Amino acid sequence: MELYNLKDDPYEISNLAYKKQNSQLVKNLFDD
Repeated sequence: MELYNLKDDPYEISNLAYKKQNSQLVKNLFDD
């Protein structure tokens, strides 16, 4: 799991979090 500093760009952090969540959803779709 990646850890982020508060000084990191909030947009970039949320973008990474969105991609991570999205890939998790896709993984769940194919996990049936």
